[in-house]
Amino acid sequence: MAINTFTFGGVTSSDFGIYVSGEGLFNAPKRATEVVEIPGRDGAYILDKGHFENIEVTYRVFNQEKNLDDFRTKLANLRSALASQIGYQRLTDTFHPTEYRMAAFIDGVEISPIKYNTASEFEIKFNCKPQRFLTTGETAVSVASGGKVTNPTLFDAKPQLQVVGYGEITFNDKTIVVDNVPIGNIVIDNAKSLVGTPVTFTINTEYANIGDTVSFEAIKATRVWTSQNKISYNGQTASALSFESRIGSPDSPATFVYGTSSTETHTETFNNVVVYHHGITDTYTASITITVAYDGDDTFTVTSTQVMPGFCLTSPPTIETSDIMLDSSMSALGNPMYIDLDIGEAWNEDGGTPVSVNNSVQLPAELPTLPSGDTTFVYDNTITSFKVLPRWWKV
Repeated sequence: MAINTFTFGGVTSSDFGIYVSGEGLFNAPKRATEVVEIPGRDGAYILDKGHFENIEVTYRVFNQEKNLDDFRTKLANLRSALASQIGYQRLTDTFHPTEYRMAAFIDGVEISPIKYNTASEFEIKFNCKPQRFLTTGETAVSVASGGKVTNPTLFDAKPQLQVVGYGEITFNDKTIVVDNVPIGNIVIDNAKSLVGTPVTFTINTEYANIGDTVSFEAIKATRVWTSQNKISYNGQTASALSFESRIGSPDSPATFVYGTSSTETHTETFNNVVVYHHGITDTYTASITITVAYDGDDTFTVTSTQVMPGFCLTSPPTIETSDIMLDSSMSALGNPMYIDLDIGEAWNEDGGTPVSVNNSVQLPAELPTLPSGDTTFVYDNTITSFKVLPRWWKV
């Protein structure tokens, strides 16, 4: 006769000399209902609340050790191992190799030694979600647009979708929208730079992918200069004038490529006639040059230089940047995005760490499920990979 065991999270009972007799493992969960007695009406009204309650799963277990020290050590280690598993954990046993539960260990263990204090028989209880999940439902299946997934059970499954790309996904008359939106966006306030002195800007590249576009709506250097003598400019007498040079604009931003170092330079030249107060005229040339050097990662160095006529007092131009956009969009993400229709959350993985992308996913008010039988999925061709992890279950 085979000896049976259970595994809870990272704890397997046989590692501690604990084995299962099999009692009490085949119970069904209770459906959440309320029985209402209505005066003057035969029979009670049963209000079904639409879900099953958690169920207590009890394993009747036993052990036998060679001596008292081994007996005490293994049981102490078992208690510590079970108590270290926080929250719901996967629970399996050798009685049901094609199923698993999600369980929590919350009741502790009471042990009564027998046979010279080297053996015992006792109960280990778990508070479990009502579902018996099928192992056949924990493998993600690729589904083409127009393809079907068949639920072999009588219960609505709450799947996880695995998506690469963006667009609309429709099934069971409900639509999920994955937006092709930028993940990174940073606005930098004005910063002043002395003539020829670099100003450094650093952007957040935590979720950047090689080849993403980094764009500046505008990098602008503005020069306000003051003459040493009173002058006439465009018919007006003034002692202060201004002009500017700009790389990029809202219609045509200055762009760089993440992962590739590069430099952009722009020079704006101004030619004007100066009329001095004694009537003598002169022509002057002034210019501002902006140089933007990108290191290919997260740093931009902006340098401004200027050429001014001799009668001007020197003063630094003002460097101004706005709407620096790192376009790590959904279409650029190579890893799958996971949409969990049990909890209504979406995330991507960054080096194995989940990163929320809920702002990129529009879910319907009522989350779609996979009912018994066939479900057809339809999605846009801008989605390059689509998989369904169905999570079938029964009671």
